[in-house]
Amino acid sequence: MKLIHVGFFRELPYGDDEGPKLKESLFNFSGADVDHVIAYLKSGATFIVSPGVSRDHLSNDHEVIGTLVLLTDGKFLWSSDLAFYVQRYRVSIPSLFLAHMEINGWRMPSVDISTLEM
Repeated sequence: MKLIHVGFFRELPYGDDEGPKLKESLFNFSGADVDHVIAYLKSGATFIVSPGVSRDHLSNDHEVIGTLVLLTDGKFLWSSDLAFYVQRYRVSIPSLFLAHMEINGWRMPSVDISTLEM
């Protein structure tokens, strides 16, 4: 199954050239379920671990967020720093992904990563 990519902002080193602009996504998340979304994003199944670190590209000193990991729930793929950007900067999340999280009851489903494609 081919995964749907979410949060690969074009300004980030691993971003998608066709992806949304990070600065245009700032403070666009207004849902009451922000805590559920952050928990869901953090609980994704590990798909790929990068040898590098993720940095906050919106702060002046580019503080380290943590190890960059690509996470999945079996349908969507996102980077581990997406939860950070949602929490700190309230970046927007596509409505399709939000609906998917809610349908899952805000719980991470069991994922067999061997059947998935980027």
